[in-house]
Amino acid sequence: MRIKGLDLSVGYLGLQIAFGIQSASLSRVFQGLGASVDQLAMLWLAGPVTGLLVQPVVGAISDRHGGRFGRRRPYILVSALLVIAALAALPMATSLMGAVVVVWGLEAAMNALHAPYRALVADTLPPGDQASGYAMQTVFIGLGALAGACAPILLAWGGWSNVAQPGQTALSIRVAFLAAALAVALSVGWTIARVREPVAARAPQHDPLVRPGHWTGFATLWRALRPVAAIQFLSWFGLYLLWVYATPVVAAQLYGATSPFDAAYARGRTLSGSCSGPITGWPGCLPFCCRGCSGGSG
Repeated sequence: MRIKGLDLSVGYLGLQIAFGIQSASLSRVFQGLGASVDQLAMLWLAGPVTGLLVQPVVGAISDRHGGRFGRRRPYILVSALLVIAALAALPMATSLMGAVVVVWGLEAAMNALHAPYRALVADTLPPGDQASGYAMQTVFIGLGALAGACAPILLAWGGWSNVAQPGQTALSIRVAFLAAALAVALSVGWTIARVREPVAARAPQHDPLVRPGHWTGFATLWRALRPVAAIQFLSWFGLYLLWVYATPVVAAQLYGATSPFDAAYARGRTLSGSCSGPITGWPGCLPFCCRGCSGGSG
């Protein structure tokens, strides 16, 4: 089971590297192309909006899909190719509008990849092993987020320029996005090559004369998940404040730099990334570690 759980989880390493690089560097990309600090919140809307719309839709569609290529694999493959293309295109954008369009495409593709990929655990593991499978995925989510947040910093320390020029993205960030595209290709490709979905029939068709109680089911689910929903809402509220404003606030308050083309601003980005990387990444490892401490089987 451990080997199969590993195969089911590796793809999240690349996906979260991409997400970590984006969350740590997107404000700098926008500012390098002319955005002001006041505009950043609006420019970041792609993530929450596409997550709200794309994940449940793609997840529901893949639930009803059936074919010789599997239920989830076609959606995972197409979404991964779109993620790779957007990651390669975003740091090369030369206009703010072009970057915004690419970010919307990237966010939609990443959310479309996340939903069916997560469902692979339930599709391919027996019920008794699914908790361990999800825990292992969470470990890779945390490690990928940590690596993605720290990648531009490590590249800057390695000699890649971390200072942006007007109308451009800093070289270290461009290389980091390209590295993220490669990580997605390798990790998701590994899962697609190694995981074989069980042959599954199409979702059962409802009798057209019987109207399923969708609203009743939703109300029951909502009553059960209200505490989790509140925690999720407050957590993501704080995380987006961190991702959007950490770099400009640290650069201005600690280094006196307000221009994204200033070397002092780049040092502020290095410091904020050093702090936000562990915050973003390591909590993802806790469910797996706690499960191990409590004697859970893997």
